[in-house]
Amino acid sequence: MAASKWHKITNTTDADLAGSLTLKGGTMLIECNIDLNGTTEVFTEHFDFPVIGDFTLVVNSGSENVTDTYFGANCKVKVQGSVDGTNYVELDSFANKDFDTVPYVHVYDYDGKGRMPYMRISVDGNGSGSEDIKIAIIPH
Repeated sequence: MAASKWHKITNTTDADLAGSLTLKGGTMLIECNIDLNGTTEVFTEHFDFPVIGDFTLVVNSGSENVTDTYFGANCKVKVQGSVDGTNYVELDSFANKDFDTVPYVHVYDYDGKGRMPYMRISVDGNGSGSEDIKIAIIPH
């Protein structure tokens, strides 16, 4: 399995929050697990929720320690979009960020980058191992 389905979490007492971000003040969190594998680019499932504004993207939201096995200086994370669910283009990206043992936060600019009928996240790594991490989206 490369990625799990997206899960909406709104209850901070939910057992699903183990190893996840702590939610405060009714914030909704949508997250999935993604199986990182060496230098292979991996993808989440397309979003099964509407993108109607900016959102915060949190890579490694469970603070998994992946220092020695997966992430390196050349890791790239992309927000991708598609009109048909098959042919994806890059809408936004960031690279060379340190999220080996802590979450990395990036704000997706809806007005500047737009949306498409199908959207997903891809992680193109630089490593030799396999790790399962959480990716979270917090709509604004």
